[in-house]
Amino acid sequence: MEIFYPSAKLPENLRIHQTLFCPICRARQAEGKKVCHYSVQFQLGAATDYDSEAIRKMIWQLKYRNKTNHAQILASLLIDYLKSLKIELGKFLVLPMPLSQKRRRDRGYNQAELLAKIVAESFGLPLETGHLIRQKDAKPQMEVKDWQERRKNIMNCFGVANPVLIKNKSIILVDDVFTSGATMSEAVHALKDFGAKKIIGLVVAKAG
Repeated sequence: MEIFYPSAKLPENLRIHQTLFCPICRARQAEGKKVCHYSVQFQLGAATDYDSEAIRKMIWQLKYRNKTNHAQILASLLIDYLKSLKIELGKFLVLPMPLSQKRRRDRGYNQAELLAKIVAESFGLPLETGHLIRQKDAKPQMEVKDWQERRKNIMNCFGVANPVLIKNKSIILVDDVFTSGATMSEAVHALKDFGAKKIIGLVVAKAG
């Protein structure tokens, strides 16, 4: 069963999911339980699908056209989605997917951080913006078409600045969109290396 989200600022009848997903095959995980690919280090939380032209445009404008007001609209989808999951969020730490210093400087903000801040405030969860760091400025993933090349492009991009604050923590890692999964997987790998416990990769929209 799906929720349909009507809003004057969003596409009518936009479908909002009610389950977590497998990051590999996108299988639905009812009640938050893994049903396949048990060795994957995180669960994917996606509010909606990337096949919506309006959602794609809104995300693109947020990232590249300084439309920071879109963050509130898109974060409302994340909030409704998390509520629909009916999972206990009280022990989670919220982290945004980091940008490189150069990209953040050029853009003036991190769109994932804008989303994460709104989500954290809505649920009264702690937000940490300096724990997960981008160690190098890779080519934008949207410019890399092949999955294997995407994986190589993002490899070793992430580090953890405060390992002691990550160990044994349950984490919601927030980003805007999940396409190949290479970026999210590499970031999760860095967090797991320093003892992070349960990780949900939370995005506005997923492809596939």
